[in-house]
Amino acid sequence: MIRIHLFFCLLFLFTAFKSTARQDSFIVHDVKVLGEEELDRRSIINTAGLYSGQKITDVNGKIAIAIKKLWKLDIFEDVTNYLDKENTNDLVISDELSPRLKGFNWQNLGKKESGQLTEKLSLNKGRRLTPLVRKKIKNTIQNYFKDKGYQYATANLVIRKDGAYADLSVSVDKGARLKIKNVTLSGNESFKYSKLKKSLKPYSKSLGLFKLVYKEEDKKLVEANLKQYYADKGFAD
Repeated sequence: MIRIHLFFCLLFLFTAFKSTARQDSFIVHDVKVLGEEELDRRSIINTAGLYSGQKITDVNGKIAIAIKKLWKLDIFEDVTNYLDKENTNDLVISDELSPRLKGFNWQNLGKKESGQLTEKLSLNKGRRLTPLVRKKIKNTIQNYFKDKGYQYATANLVIRKDGAYADLSVSVDKGARLKIKNVTLSGNESFKYSKLKKSLKPYSKSLGLFKLVYKEEDKKLVEANLKQYYADKGFAD
């Protein structure tokens, strides 16, 4: 989302500056802030690093840096920067604050799972539900269930705004657990399988009737164990 805004902002600025392309630089006459009344406009301008009388020679670079600085505050739903149509030497910063969390609930989850996820997410009332926060919520949920063998879990966030606040509803679809049907070794010509079996734990359990749930941490452990076994026997990577 941020990249999309940056692209359109810079495209607009490029078009606006095209008529003055022959000038060596652009002098900012004034910097204006449009948007939420509760924000300190001077603080926003200072954070952006823009000011009256500023000489801008690298439009793309300077404006992109200004917008990135504002996004890093992690309070905005949207930030744009453009030239005032009436006063072409004025820069305008337009912002929209993300709503603050009023309350939230879980859908399709048991008490234990919802409780553990609530603790992991630290979703305190009053926290702003910015695009970055929403992305972190989804990633945390997906990683939580991946550790339990649900490799394709998804989370859908529904935000219901009420003025400056919003209620958040999180619906989770865990999907089916991914299980290991069989384990096959390829490229091994130096050792009998029985010698390597210990290094395959816990995957070695999947060779019987028991089907082990796939976990990324188990895969990394087996890979590390096999590398270490070969290294101990004098084989380089």
